[in-house]
Amino acid sequence: MKRTIQALLMLLLAGCAVGPDYRKPLADIPETWQEGWQTARPGDRLDKGSWWEIFEDEELNRLEQQALSGNQSLKASISRLEQARALAKISRAAYLPTIDLGIVATRTQPSANRPNNARNASVSTNIQTNLNPVFTAAYEVDLFGRISREIESAAASQQQIEADLENIKLLLAADIAANYFNLSAQNAEIQALEEILEIQKGIVELIRFREENGIASKLDSLQQETLLNSTQAQLSLLKSQRDRTVHALATLVGVPVAKFTVNSSPLPASIPAVPLDLPAHVLERRPDIAAAERAVAAANAQIGIAKAAWFPNLRLTASRGWQSNQLNNLLDAPSIVWSLGLALSQTIFDGNRNVARVDFAKAGHELAASNYRQTVLLALQEVEDGLSTDTALTDAAESNLSAERASSQAAEIIEHQYKNGLATSFELFIARKSQLENRRLVQQITGQQLINTVYLIKTLGGGWQTLPPS
Repeated sequence: MKRTIQALLMLLLAGCAVGPDYRKPLADIPETWQEGWQTARPGDRLDKGSWWEIFEDEELNRLEQQALSGNQSLKASISRLEQARALAKISRAAYLPTIDLGIVATRTQPSANRPNNARNASVSTNIQTNLNPVFTAAYEVDLFGRISREIESAAASQQQIEADLENIKLLLAADIAANYFNLSAQNAEIQALEEILEIQKGIVELIRFREENGIASKLDSLQQETLLNSTQAQLSLLKSQRDRTVHALATLVGVPVAKFTVNSSPLPASIPAVPLDLPAHVLERRPDIAAAERAVAAANAQIGIAKAAWFPNLRLTASRGWQSNQLNNLLDAPSIVWSLGLALSQTIFDGNRNVARVDFAKAGHELAASNYRQTVLLALQEVEDGLSTDTALTDAAESNLSAERASSQAAEIIEHQYKNGLATSFELFIARKSQLENRRLVQQITGQQLINTVYLIKTLGGGWQTLPPS
């Protein structure tokens, strides 16, 4: 009998966790990228490092570091992480008993008119002082794993917010780099437009002179003035876009627009290569996917918490203290009071409330799992889009570079002919304008290539570690 009781107590204290154990949701992940891949070593928990340094731009490095300490969304995410860590500590504390110290001191005078059932006994009205300090301990036995599931859920939620924080860092760094390169491209394009505008002004003056001398028609003059006004409008709009880009950078860095300054560098001559890995490995390093997967784990633990309410709840209590009506004998042996208690409760009828809670938890798990799979699909799409865009921009850049070189050579030839009296100033103006327009297109595509490279790095989860050659 004694061994049976001991075994029962061991079983009660050990408990068992009800509800499903967590398994990572399955997602349909292809074996390779459609555009192919190179070898790299990704990993969600690897330090992404300062991946933006591959662009070798000191001003960009400064902005990125400034944003890590000044961006307000990042600070808010850090505060949310601190809250999650505190909640995880609270949940883990449920494994330990609670110990309270209470002191009750009362001074009472009973009523002389109160009922008295004792025969021939007078009713006492003496003023009485009672002192009662007591230590109370309580402990909930985790019979069916409710506490362990709550700890599991809190830990998964903390990991989810940690991944969210890493995702915010990644998005912040990518947005700063993209806006910075966009600013550089806009500055280069503005410079090209200003040079084109000066050439167009010269063409307009030349056409007016030729019109006055009967060599050109009024239509020719109006057409060139239309082109000039169109270029001036483009320049005004582009300057407005540049201002908005600077404003966006200021907000990302965490500085008021009026106090923000940035000195963008010219666009680099070459685009850094981005190594890729197998889709499954790349997805493991993306913090948004990690956050979605941890949300599934937290939702899975909620099912166990809800199911645990179907089972009995066991709570152990103990108290030890002293009680006396005189302070001088409060700690004497006769003043000692103590108690031990065991409370076992089981819900008999709750109007199917807990059935609904379990259904709610299961639906929450399905919701989180669907969000996880959708996040994986979007990640795959983003990488494929980035690779496809990179291929298209590379082809366009080669074509535009060829056009820019050809137009530069043509401008040089016409300039040589002009100096020898074989070409007119109008032909020279047109050749220089074509050269600048092709240079402008090259700058536009280079800026788009840099921005696409930034977002491709972002879609791959940040930095990487290149494998040594085999």
